[in-house]
Amino acid sequence: MNYHIAQVRYALGDKRNSITAMEQADRVRDAVYRRARVRHLGALAERKLEIGHLEEACSDWSRTLDDPAVQSGRCDNRFDTMMKSLKPHRRNPHAKALYERCLRTTVVDGPGAGYSGGTRSRSMGRPDG
Repeated sequence: MNYHIAQVRYALGDKRNSITAMEQADRVRDAVYRRARVRHLGALAERKLEIGHLEEACSDWSRTLDDPAVQSGRCDNRFDTMMKSLKPHRRNPHAKALYERCLRTTVVDGPGAGYSGGTRSRSMGRPDG
């Protein structure tokens, strides 16, 4: 329910309370919903970045990389968004460390593309340095 509240609040322009509701949703979400957790943490990080909370966003994005054995095209899309969003902030030590971690976990396409054990299994190529 908190996730849906977050979506409505965000659609109405209430980003801060949307973030609060998403954080609550994450706290009560059962651990078996790993794919949803990765997607929703990615969205949470994006919203935190929108309001200028870069280091909190990096922390949430880092947690998405820690979730084990998640394979999903939507999670891959969140990963792509994360990389694009981090790129202009690479002078910040937290953003730089996360960006470099993402580069290290990017591997070549193969069967079962997606996240797997914290490793990105879809090739995005190496972003410009």
